[in-house]
Amino acid sequence: MDEIEVSRYARMFVGGIAERTAASGEGTITRQEAIAQDKQACLDGADAFHTDELVRWMYDALPMYERPVDAAAQDAIIREAFGICALLAYEAIAFHSEHNYGHEALQDDLEAIAAEFGLFLLCKPGTFGKSASVILRRAS
Repeated sequence: MDEIEVSRYARMFVGGIAERTAASGEGTITRQEAIAQDKQACLDGADAFHTDELVRWMYDALPMYERPVDAAAQDAIIREAFGICALLAYEAIAFHSEHNYGHEALQDDLEAIAAEFGLFLLCKPGTFGKSASVILRRAS
């Protein structure tokens, strides 16, 4: 995938998390359904992005992992990266819910998370993998 496609995918992934969280809050789906759909989105993302180059990059960029020798462990780190992105989105949503900065501010922060995740999927350094507070623009 090229940079534009990766950026679009990252935005759609983060946007899906936000939409499912909102739907759960509104009661149109259950929390368990939202979580199951988020997990499936992580699996789908890992399938779409699995390359040897990305696996090597993730092991270097996420130093808490040791390089495995089997393919199952390599798949797991990509799924984990999508899980980290989902967690960052959850943290941003919770932060904005708690502080009531408004919908536009939340959208700005979700876009920042998606942009950082897109860079990460392109094997480019950034702040991805850190706490959402590193990315949140309205935190103060």
